Amino acid sequence: MKRRDFFKIVTATGAAAAAGGCQQATETILPLVVPNEQLVPGVAAWFATVCRECPAGCGPEEEPRQLLPYVEEPPGIVPGQARAYATAVTERGYANGVLVTHQTGRPVKIEGNPDHPASRGAASATMQASILTLYDPHRSQSILHQSQITSWEAFVTAMVERRADWAKDHGAGLRLLTGTVTSPTVIAQIAALQRQFPALRWHQWEPLDRDEELHAAQIAFGRPLDFTYDLSQSEIIFAVESDLISAAPGHLAYGRDLMAKRRPTELADSGVMSRLYAIESTPTLLGAKADHRLAMTPPEIARSLRHLAAALGAGPAD
Repeated sequence: MKRRDFFKIVTATGAAAAAGGCQQATETILPLVVPNEQLVPGVAAWFATVCRECPAGCGPEEEPRQLLPYVEEPPGIVPGQARAYATAVTERGYANGVLVTHQTGRPVKIEGNPDHPASRGAASATMQASILTLYDPHRSQSILHQSQITSWEAFVTAMVERRADWAKDHGAGLRLLTGTVTSPTVIAQIAALQRQFPALRWHQWEPLDRDEELHAAQIAFGRPLDFTYDLSQSEIIFAVESDLISAAPGHLAYGRDLMAKRRPTELADSGVMSRLYAIESTPTLLGAKADHRLAMTPPEIARSLRHLAAALGAGPAD
């Protein structure tokens, strides 16, 4: 057999096999044994069901309850109509204004409050996900004492009984554990408690803290401080390992101010776009927005800052 004839036979065989495989499979459609009166062949129909995946919890309850209407319906509540209320989400002790959308009192969505100076209508992924904590099945539903469920009345009674002992030794052994507190009202209340019990120890803890920044401020200014930046007036920004627009206090407002200066066509005053430079050892959102970014190791960053300080006359030349 010639080579050309062989390829003709192989090609014809493959085409025949492909044509046979492309035939549409036939199925026998059987009518309903017991026809449904609401089903019309060829006419689309709808049916209602529920899901159990969203935080609204609209799925069937494990222990069904009898749903009763309001005896006294709250003002402004219209069944089936979504409404929103203003509140705040706290991150590391700092409040960000948000608007919570709810359905008949059940929160379903969190967005930034455009009238709040810290959020300006923006919401981070953490803020939006915080609504899930309201539906966390492991969230404590009652007061616990030594891993046992107790009541609020029992807690108040125990505090009253121990106040006399704390007054005798000025609160020795009394500990107060909180997260980062920036509320003037809460700080004033804790200060009043410390005046009443001078031996009281106040501990603050956060899973993601900013202790290094506060320690640096302590060295530079004599006391721990948080800094406030006016990026709307900045023409040159030099960022060193900075999370200014991703995790720092006020990062949502900083992000809006930064990007407003990065649109020269929208600047009515000067029309000059700000310049952003970043050096960092770990990628950050601010570094991703930089005009020039240098990836360095921490020792290299320390040496670079010493050289920069010398060039600006703020440090030794060596």
